[in-house]
Amino acid sequence: MQIEILRNDRLIAGPIPWDASRVRDIIMRQGGDYRLVPNGFISPIHIGSISVLPVRSVKPELTVMQAYGQPERTASNDEVVYTYPVVERDYDEVLEEQRAKKLNEINNAYTTAAAPLIKEYPEVETKGWDQQKADAEAYLAWHETQQGEPPQMMVLDKILAGRNGEDGTETLYELSVAVQRNAAAFAEFQVLTGKRQRLAKLARAAETLEALEAIQW
Repeated sequence: MQIEILRNDRLIAGPIPWDASRVRDIIMRQGGDYRLVPNGFISPIHIGSISVLPVRSVKPELTVMQAYGQPERTASNDEVVYTYPVVERDYDEVLEEQRAKKLNEINNAYTTAAAPLIKEYPEVETKGWDQQKADAEAYLAWHETQQGEPPQMMVLDKILAGRNGEDGTETLYELSVAVQRNAAAFAEFQVLTGKRQRLAKLARAAETLEALEAIQW
């Protein structure tokens, strides 16, 4: 509940949230009998020339092309009313605002779709997936023929050491197969990456609000 405190119809404080302790303090400083202030605000309070009135806002429904203007304030013995006029907004300004919202909507939808694939992995780990994939492909290609020296690993041998600890038995071949399997699943997901890019391109090119609204994930 928002309230205003007036003295002889002159605004002293507000609009502020109802807080009995704060209201008592203000009334005391104004020379009023603060003991007459109840703990809960149910109806207007009148203490001599001091009034504590509820604040009501009148706000019409808005379209995307509208905004609230500077409100008109009217006070009676029972309440203070703020009536908000409706003003029309600039079309280009609204278009850019809605474009930003649409791009955010697209990115959020993409992130939600990606969540089942990457939810178990910290972001910093996913940044190394490309190198893991390259190591796995190189090792599996060598493992197929076992000709020459094994390829130099950039990250997989270190990951394997961490996974095995002191007594693990996982092999580099098993890890490479697992990485390749995960990489294949992630590659399938890139269809959605392309979809995100396509929708974002459409949003940036849209010249009307209707065109933006038509873009759906």
